[in-house]
Amino acid sequence: TVPEKKFDAEIVFNETVSVKGKNVEASGSVVKILAGGDYIVSGATSNGQIYINTVTEEKVEITLDNVDISCGGGPATFVNEAKRCVLKLAEGSVNYLSDDGNDKINDGVIFSNDTLRIKGDGYLEINAGNAHGIASDDDVIIESGEYVINSIKSGIIANDNITVNGGELTIFGGTNGLKSKGTMCIN
Repeated sequence: TVPEKKFDAEIVFNETVSVKGKNVEASGSVVKILAGGDYIVSGATSNGQIYINTVTEEKVEITLDNVDISCGGGPATFVNEAKRCVLKLAEGSVNYLSDDGNDKINDGVIFSNDTLRIKGDGYLEINAGNAHGIASDDDVIIESGEYVINSIKSGIIANDNITVNGGELTIFGGTNGLKSKGTMCIN
């Protein structure tokens, strides 16, 4: 048998956030991840955010395990600073992320200033009421998973590169399905 993974913190949304573990700060329905490590997130909130800001640019892995997070004033998941961020869809999980509002700078439901890798054997539905579904200033790498993205602008947009190594993507983009300002690689 495979040993159960140990997480640095377990985060549960339920209008406010409850946290068990380390390197996480909760304020109302916003959770801040402050250091590298492995985190698992579950639960639902109508106006919350996962905010990643590691001062020393460490690797962060966040497992989404049946989340339903909507954010009215910016990205539902915001990677401000991390060396590498991995979003993992827990096996068999069904996850929903959405945004609204008018944030012209951080303009994705999932927005990252750094390289973002998404993988796992779950389902993720993204509903962008602001602009893009997934946006990164660096790279977006999709390894596996099932995605449905509804966006006003691009479904997935990256400044440097988009790589799709696997998974199933269904994108309803107002302007583009996939848009890279650099390169794109679909394997």
